[in-house]
Amino acid sequence: MGQLKRYFFTEVDSTQTVLRAWAEAGAPSGTMVWAHHQRAGYGRRGRAWLASPGESLTFSLLWRDFVSPTTLLARVALALHETIQPYLYQPTFLKWPNDLWSAPQPLGKLAGILGETKWEGSHFRYVLIGVGLNVYQKHFPPGLRAVSLAQVGEPPPMLETLLDSFEQAFLRWIGAPDETVQIAFLQHAWKEGHLHISGKDLPATLIAWEGDYLHFETPAGKYSLSTTQATDQWKPTLSA
Repeated sequence: MGQLKRYFFTEVDSTQTVLRAWAEAGAPSGTMVWAHHQRAGYGRRGRAWLASPGESLTFSLLWRDFVSPTTLLARVALALHETIQPYLYQPTFLKWPNDLWSAPQPLGKLAGILGETKWEGSHFRYVLIGVGLNVYQKHFPPGLRAVSLAQVGEPPPMLETLLDSFEQAFLRWIGAPDETVQIAFLQHAWKEGHLHISGKDLPATLIAWEGDYLHFETPAGKYSLSTTQATDQWKPTLSA
């Protein structure tokens, strides 16, 4: 694929909602919807995505070519990570399975990535990937651990410039072998956390991602969990 086909809206309920309807109507792989404002934007587990108009880069991408949904989200995360690096004063980490965090000061979430996969029986139809990147915000509600590019780096460019850079990076990452994606994700991942095993929470370090499994080192030994299990049982512990 040479490029993504982008459609801009000033305001929508949710880019995911718009693109889902288009996907069901037959929109092609690589269709993207982005907006300056979402009235009802949401992230993983239905959490609200809060932002004033024009302060965040919010978009959804339709992908019909089968790629493991987990590695597809990792490809998006790596492309987004690459996109924002030129503007940052401090490191950015990939938090399994779907966030970008900036640390150490201020510590907070820069971006969230949501994947919604549509199957018909055992037949894969498409994935909708929703992305929200905090760009221009100067303040966030109390108690919300979030930061923006404007708070942790140079003055950010226009939203469309960021989107152009993301598209170029994504089209490179979508063609990379799974192993390359997994190694790169691990290189940039926040590796410390806790693993919930047999009713106990164990300090755990993410040490490898191979195929459909993540591998962890704990005081009780090494554990291997499927990517699905790890999403539920491993919680990265982010601290300044």
